[in-house]
Amino acid sequence: MESKSIKQKISFCTVCMNRLDHLKQTLPKNIKDNIGYGNVEFLVLDYNSSDGLEEWVETEMKEYINNGILSYYKTTQPTFFHRSHSRNMLLKHATGDILCNVDADNFIGSFFASYVNKQFTQDPSILLAIDVIKQAKHAQAHGKFCAWKEDFLSVTGYDESMDSYGYEDIDLYNRIELLGRKRVAIDDLFLTYISHGNEQRGQNEALLGMLDKFLIRYVNESKTEIILLSKNNRFEKMILNQPKEPSLFQVMASIEHNSYKLGTWKQAGTDIILEYRDEKKETMLYTDDSDSIRYLVELPAANASLANMIPLAVGHKEFMLITHDKFITNFMIGYSRIINLEKLKKNIETKTLAINKGEIGKGTLYKNFGYELLQHA
Repeated sequence: MESKSIKQKISFCTVCMNRLDHLKQTLPKNIKDNIGYGNVEFLVLDYNSSDGLEEWVETEMKEYINNGILSYYKTTQPTFFHRSHSRNMLLKHATGDILCNVDADNFIGSFFASYVNKQFTQDPSILLAIDVIKQAKHAQAHGKFCAWKEDFLSVTGYDESMDSYGYEDIDLYNRIELLGRKRVAIDDLFLTYISHGNEQRGQNEALLGMLDKFLIRYVNESKTEIILLSKNNRFEKMILNQPKEPSLFQVMASIEHNSYKLGTWKQAGTDIILEYRDEKKETMLYTDDSDSIRYLVELPAANASLANMIPLAVGHKEFMLITHDKFITNFMIGYSRIINLEKLKKNIETKTLAINKGEIGKGTLYKNFGYELLQHA
């Protein structure tokens, strides 16, 4: 890429779904700390928030919208937060030469725009992002990156098959590097954020929002079997293996090969019937002792009726029904990372560059408050 002009236009892009408390703290400060750069724009996507985001932006940030510093975008279609899709939806509409993703809980820091411009002017073949190993303590800023817009579009943005939490950013950086770009770590000075836990991180996630029941059983010291029953009557069943060695990505487990099963489920009184895609059935008989609530899996013999099933040995297929909200939230966040890590590994192995087929960030999108229809899909 040829050397760019001295002062590139920089777009700071923030997607928000029910994170108004964070945005109230970060957006005004981020603008004030960098408006002096001049050739800069801020974009906010309201990803169908229900916490008053639109009213706050229109009331408190209207001055910046009127002078062209801030653009407000809104979509009313999503039910749950989709990191990759939402970011693609917004970043493709940025008009800057350089795109910077800034999560709602991130401060960009004073004079960050000038810092970014200097880095890309000195070496146009770079990508600014977090060093996931050396800057591991700044994990909550991993979503912050800056890249040429043409590079972002060349790799078709974030992988939209990664529809849950984790590794979608690292995957993007890897694919931009395939263009010949060199990843440069953002200075720690610009990695300030509002710390928060998994409760806020997972509050809008589809995996959590669609979960009806969470069942778990101990297999041995390195294996755990999981059944996730969704509100749409789908289920996922798998065995998770604990890592034998510490993982570079700090993932706690992996899905055992050939253990992942899908199907539908239904309730029969207090019992649960699992119907697999291969037409096999299992019935989980509900029992309740003085200490805990359990579901016991019973497998029918060939052509046997449900009434004649013989239960397996207690303890061999005994699942615990987990109802502890914090445990479930933490597990589902970890599970989403496991899923996305598998997709990341596949993209690395295949050296896939343009990961998405067709238009990225599809959906109905409005700009500012007159509800000008910007795109429709």
